[in-house]
Amino acid sequence: MKKLEHAIFWIAGAIFLCASLRAVCLQDEIEASAFFGLAAFSFFFPKLTEFKSFQGLGFNVENWEKTQQDANNLLDRLKTLVEVYTRELVEARVQKGRWADAPDWKGINELFTQLTSQHSALQQDLDFSDLKKSMDDWLLYDAVNNVLNAAQNATVTKSVALAQKKISERFPQPISDANGYGEAVQKWREIPARANLSEWRNSSDVAAAALDWISDVRKKLKTDFDIELEVDDKTVTDLEYLSSQHKARPLVYTDKLYDLATYPG
Repeated sequence: MKKLEHAIFWIAGAIFLCASLRAVCLQDEIEASAFFGLAAFSFFFPKLTEFKSFQGLGFNVENWEKTQQDANNLLDRLKTLVEVYTRELVEARVQKGRWADAPDWKGINELFTQLTSQHSALQQDLDFSDLKKSMDDWLLYDAVNNVLNAAQNATVTKSVALAQKKISERFPQPISDANGYGEAVQKWREIPARANLSEWRNSSDVAAAALDWISDVRKKLKTDFDIELEVDDKTVTDLEYLSSQHKARPLVYTDKLYDLATYPG
C-alpha cells in the first residue's frame, strides 16, 4: 500500500513538473512557479512523512525511521531540483523575446536577485555563480550588439561599399587587367564587413573582439583601398567600457549597462 501511495505521488509530481516546464517555455512565470511547488511537494511528501520534523525550506530535518544519511540525501535532491528550476526560470527570462525585441535586463536582474535572496533567506546554500556568469555573458553580448549595429550601419557598410566602387572605377568595363582586377576583388572580399557576433559570444571578451574587428576593418580599408574608416568616439568608448566591465566581472548592473543592452528601436 505504501509503494502504491509513493507511485501515485511520483506520477503526480511528474505531471506537475512537465506542466511547470511548459509554463517556463511559454514565459508564464507565475504559473510555472505554482506547478513547480506542487511538483516538489508531490515528489518529496512521501519521504517527508518518514521524518520526525521538517521545519520550513531551511531544510532542518530530524530523522525518524531511517538514517541521517537518508535525510541528507533527500535534502540534496530537493536542493538540486530547486537550483535547476531557478536556473531554468532565469534563463527563460533572458531568452524571452530575444529575436523579436530586446530582453528586459532590469527585470531579469530583479528576478535573479529576488530568487537568490529568497534562497538565502531560507538558508539554502546554493551556488548560482554559473547562472550569474551566463547572465553577464548575454548582457554584454546584447550591449556589444547594439553598439556595433549603429557603427556597422553608419560607417563600416558604407566604407566597404566605397571600396567596391573604387574597384569599379579602377577597372572599368571591359576589364583589360584581369589579374589586377582579381587581386583587388580578393582583397575586398577579405574585409570582414559584418561583425561575427555569434562566434564572438563564445570568446573571452566580446567587446574586445569587437574592438579588434574595427581595427582589422580599418587597417584593410586603409592599406588596400586608401579609405579612412571613421568610427565615432562614442562607439569606441562604449566598447572599451564594456570590455573593462568584462574584466571586472561579476557585473554590477547599472543604469548605463541597462541602457547599452537595451535595443534603441
